[in-house]
Amino acid sequence: MPMKKIVNLRDLYIQQSRELYNATEREISELPKLESQSTSQQLKAIITKQILKSMNQQVRIAEAMKDINASPEGEICLITESILEHAHNNTSRAADSAVRDAGIITSMQHLIHRKLAGFGSTCSFAREIGQEHSARTLHEALIEAWEIDNALSELAEVVINKLAKVSLEEVKQD
Repeated sequence: MPMKKIVNLRDLYIQQSRELYNATEREISELPKLESQSTSQQLKAIITKQILKSMNQQVRIAEAMKDINASPEGEICLITESILEHAHNNTSRAADSAVRDAGIITSMQHLIHRKLAGFGSTCSFAREIGQEHSARTLHEALIEAWEIDNALSELAEVVINKLAKVSLEEVKQD
């Protein structure tokens, strides 16, 4: 069945919000798998926090869609699907736990950066079409995504990348 044409900013807002809704849904189902493969307790905690934030973001998106009498469902986020496939591929290929954790962080940041772009755009669209309450709600989700991204960057730079580098140096010595 062909998809409905996007003829105005409201339609684009709905389409993008639905993709974000699907992205959060996929994260909620797939991030526990990445969490179980992580060996870093700090990374596990951040992943758990991201899952909870994704649940909150899903509620926010649903509320924003309700404000304009639209369903939050109906789109598939192909970007998220691709990132998750890549994440699972990388974790299965990692020969070392620190390298695997570094790969998990990278994959999570890819997911979050997609959400930063999505929440930034939908927030702007909501404001432009007169949905100020929804814009504020979506902006809160944007801030949450940014906070997780910063936590992941800090963990990578301070701990995980150094451990992964040591792993590489051990291989060179063998």
